[in-house]
Amino acid sequence: MQQRQVCVAHHSCLICSILGSFEAMSPANPQRVLVLAEPGLATHASREAVKRLDAQHYDITVTTRSLPLDEDGEIILSSTASETGEGNAPDIIIGVTELPRLAKSGPIAIDIESRADAALISLPGLGATGHARKVADALKTVLETGTDGERTSFGVRSPRWIRVLLGMIRVNRPWRLVPSLSSAMAAAAATAAFGIFFSSIWKMATALHPARLTLVTIMSIVAMTLWLIAYNRLWDPPRSRGTHTHAAVYNLATVLTVGLGVSLMYAGLYIATFVAALIVISWEFLGSTLGEPASLADYAKLAWLSASMGTVAGALGSSAEDTDEIQRAAFANRERERRAAREPDDADDS
Repeated sequence: MQQRQVCVAHHSCLICSILGSFEAMSPANPQRVLVLAEPGLATHASREAVKRLDAQHYDITVTTRSLPLDEDGEIILSSTASETGEGNAPDIIIGVTELPRLAKSGPIAIDIESRADAALISLPGLGATGHARKVADALKTVLETGTDGERTSFGVRSPRWIRVLLGMIRVNRPWRLVPSLSSAMAAAAATAAFGIFFSSIWKMATALHPARLTLVTIMSIVAMTLWLIAYNRLWDPPRSRGTHTHAAVYNLATVLTVGLGVSLMYAGLYIATFVAALIVISWEFLGSTLGEPASLADYAKLAWLSASMGTVAGALGSSAEDTDEIQRAAFANRERERRAAREPDDADDS
């Protein structure tokens, strides 16, 4: 069946053209809609989105359910349509997923399958913020477009690749990585403590220019990020994603997710080291060691260099972490399921 693709930013005319028939719908017989939202962010956004819609025109039920994946780890709309819910069969089924929809023509935010009376909304395609409002708009787009015509896809608004990339990172929730790095944090804290108790580190830290300290920080975060990705097999080979562009988007999302998680760990380590330095090292003793009156900036630089040293040591300490736990923290639930579905094929290729 021929597929028609429309940019989300330019579908307002289409909505206006059918608005008359939409308003003529009888409030006494509202359209029955079943929203199958995946657990987590998709369910929360869907429930908040439904509150924004006109209950007179729609009878919407939100059910939390993981949408089925095929052997390639992709959601098929016909499989989604087989979920009829309880009671009367709905007029249309709309799935809301955390998985990105990447087609050859670009990322897709909304996919409508008229033959199956089903549609799929991809959260990453809606960007990183305002999910409740954007899901509500996407639901209205699906219901106003209807399923009487050919298959229709609404692309991601420009800048589309940046928008879907940020959406993928938001779905991955980088902050979940920090609790999974307990061994890395222990190694990092022990090394940072070394910087607090050795006066040679004090002198080095205060002698370094902030630009050099910034470079050391970036290098330490990059080193730990790359180590976590390589050691825990988080990198996707290009053949696993169909096109090099898609593989690049997935891998860049992984790098930024892990990098943000490591950066959060670094920030926590810096604050802890700074406070510890203020408690352990007296102003007089620090000043006598440096040969000049101590200042708060000296403590800040000391914590800065110590935290960077600790982060490098934390990369090695992360080798003791459980790989499955790191993967659970680095990826959303559905992305892990998609990867698991692809693993047999990847193993055959290798």
